[in-house]
Amino acid sequence: MLLRNMVSFIFSCQLLDIFLSLVSTYTPHKYTMPCVPPTKMCHIPKLKIGITTGISAKERALTINLLAKPGTKPDDFVRPGHIFPLRARDNGVLTRDGHTEAAVDLSRLAGSSPVGVLCEIVSEEDPVHMARLPELKRFCKKHGFVLTSIADLAQYRRDTGL
Repeated sequence: MLLRNMVSFIFSCQLLDIFLSLVSTYTPHKYTMPCVPPTKMCHIPKLKIGITTGISAKERALTINLLAKPGTKPDDFVRPGHIFPLRARDNGVLTRDGHTEAAVDLSRLAGSSPVGVLCEIVSEEDPVHMARLPELKRFCKKHGFVLTSIADLAQYRRDTGL
């Protein structure tokens, strides 16, 4: 399996003076769930120092690590970059059943900072599309990963009050 080239990073855009983008992330296609409001996308940063173009996996990882690090300042970045910051809605999956909110909720439940990284797994069966649930189930079984759902996470939060 390949990871799709676009990596999204979820964190508090306000802390780093990264403003919401005017670009809509709503792209209707056969997999879009019309009941889920669009994700709030922020302007795209990359590190100012220590990287070349910022497009390699290594340089994206460096940018993500600095975005998540306490004490990071807006001046540590230039725009445009290659990481797509997303802003999760308050109260996570109990407000919006999206991947952005789920990533932040899982981080908080693990006792970590409310940040996360999303990436898509490209289908081996149809490499121009992302892998769908049946293929993801096989992938998780093969690699020993646990698969959960946003609905399960929301139910857990309701059951526990977390």
